[in-house]
Amino acid sequence: MDRLLLVVKNFFSKIKTPRAVLFFLALSVLFWVFTKLSKSYTTTLGFSIVYHNLADNQLLYSTDPQTVFAESTANGFRLTQNLVFSPKIQINASSAHFNGTDFFLTQNPLRRSIQSQISKQIHIRQVLVDTFYLQLGIAAQKKVPVRYSSKLSFANGYDLVKPFSLTPDSIVVSGPKAVLDSLSIVMTQPVSLKNIDATFSENVGIQFNHPSLKSSTSSIRVRAQVDRFTEKSLIIPIQISNLPSGAQVKLFPPSVSLKFKASFSTIKDIESSDFLITCDYNHIGTHPKLPLIIQDQPNGISRPVLSENTVDYLVKK
Repeated sequence: MDRLLLVVKNFFSKIKTPRAVLFFLALSVLFWVFTKLSKSYTTTLGFSIVYHNLADNQLLYSTDPQTVFAESTANGFRLTQNLVFSPKIQINASSAHFNGTDFFLTQNPLRRSIQSQISKQIHIRQVLVDTFYLQLGIAAQKKVPVRYSSKLSFANGYDLVKPFSLTPDSIVVSGPKAVLDSLSIVMTQPVSLKNIDATFSENVGIQFNHPSLKSSTSSIRVRAQVDRFTEKSLIIPIQISNLPSGAQVKLFPPSVSLKFKASFSTIKDIESSDFLITCDYNHIGTHPKLPLIIQDQPNGISRPVLSENTVDYLVKK
């Protein structure tokens, strides 16, 4: 032992600088590490699981990370690399088995799935679980109407000929029953358009107000018929609603002027008989004048305005 210490002491006494000492020390450590990592080892590795290709009736009920452990054999370099840069294993959810309560994968299919997604220099000997249960459940379904979320402005003189056409106008949504029970409509992604002067059609995505909701329908076809509008005025006779048999009421005036806008292609065909303007007999005695209501109007008109909102009356006895 004394002779060995003397040899080491003489070796280092010949090295002039501490830097050289550190160099040979580091070189020795690297050589030792390389030798160790070149050997083959069997150990337990953990793999993070993520799901893809969920079926329409499958619902992800937890976002907590899920890990599966497997007995693995590889050299030290590969094992260390896997520990530092552990790959995420994609699980095809639609291929999972269902026992009436849970979705699951058995040991061998899970092992093959892991092996196919990692380095071939790592051998997965076995998965350390007989049955791997997925964090999935059965989703409830509900058919819900779709609403177009838009902020539109039209070029001067242009407007919608009729309401937006949505295809489809309702979709089947899957998710937790408690969330679906409170869901009455589904909105499209917001759309903002300016200076519209022509009919347009576009696909618009769907947005959900809860992360657990999903649908096989990812977009809606929206069509809007746009045309140049012009203004027109008509004299419309006023009708009395709820008029008792034998009662006589005279209105002053008996008709009213109605101003509205409609497209060039339809306005020429719109007549007074297409409108119904009424006042209610039941308001007599409680109102000094009878309020006027536009009870009916043709499709495709916009901004109807009455010249008078009330009318005088005289009850004949």
